[in-house]
Amino acid sequence: MEETRLRDEGKLQEALAINDKRLSQVTINSPEYAALMYYRALIFREQKEQDKYIRCLSLSSIADIRSAIKDHASLWMLAQALLDRGDLERAYQYMNFSWTESKFYNARLRAWQSADDLSLIDDTYQLMLRQRNSELKKYIIIVSFLSLLLFIALCYIYRQVKHLRTARQNLLKVNTQLENLNKELQKINFSLQTANKDLAESNQIKEVYIARFIKLCSTYVDRLDTYRRMVHKKVLTNQITELLHLTRSNSILEEALNELYENFDSAFLNLFPNFIEQFNSLLQENEQIRPKKNNTLNTELRIFALIRLGITDSSQIAEFLHYSVNTIYNYRAKVKNKARISREDFEEVIANIR
Repeated sequence: MEETRLRDEGKLQEALAINDKRLSQVTINSPEYAALMYYRALIFREQKEQDKYIRCLSLSSIADIRSAIKDHASLWMLAQALLDRGDLERAYQYMNFSWTESKFYNARLRAWQSADDLSLIDDTYQLMLRQRNSELKKYIIIVSFLSLLLFIALCYIYRQVKHLRTARQNLLKVNTQLENLNKELQKINFSLQTANKDLAESNQIKEVYIARFIKLCSTYVDRLDTYRRMVHKKVLTNQITELLHLTRSNSILEEALNELYENFDSAFLNLFPNFIEQFNSLLQENEQIRPKKNNTLNTELRIFALIRLGITDSSQIAEFLHYSVNTIYNYRAKVKNKARISREDFEEVIANIR
């Protein structure tokens, strides 16, 4: 009573001191603690200390609930304070709970005191719910619109991805075709390079042999003229017997053939200096062919030298070397039997010696 008197007279600090003394004598969350925190809240309300006012009401309400007290003066006052602060949801929950408990307790005075506040809070809460529902509808419409946009965007992206996949497949096909064309071009380039090499080699062979041929023809013309003068002289001096003996001898033919072959060997080895080594590398080790003289070829080597020059017909080779066709054929077969590689590929490999 003294605390209440002092509070009514405005002596708030003295009233607060009495409240402190009383709080030190009670147990927390007891019914007495709930009442003291309620009176303490009234003191802070007079001091305009809203935060302490709300804190004391909260502690008082908690003590009431834990003590199973149904008369919730602290709780409905707390709900009113929260309403003033704009915390509508908590105010509605607390006031609704207090109203329910008051009805259960049948506290008519408390129900009459909280009726106006509850009505105000309920109206405000319903207005807030309507506003939230209205906002929720707006959000639903916005989300639906955004979902529609997202669906359209996904469809568009799917179509673009499909087009991109098709374009990628077409690009892969084009790349494959380009790779095949590049391979074909490389083959063509290689064939052209090979043809150019063969053509250059052929031109070189022609130049060398034409020069040799011209020189040899000139030599033979000179010899023929010398031979003509010698025959004319012997006819004038009536040396018929010596002429018959001279024409019966094969020495002149053999000398001419030897000179022809020497010219051929020299020209060929000048064009293909490694022919003998490369030719022997294709034969078995104990069957290799070595000429008796350096910078010369024997019969077997001349046969395959002519093949290297592109003369593969046995009759032409036989005519050049003054052998029978069978002899040339036997030489070719004999050498191919000594080969390290296949008989069928032997002459083709010979034709590609550089």
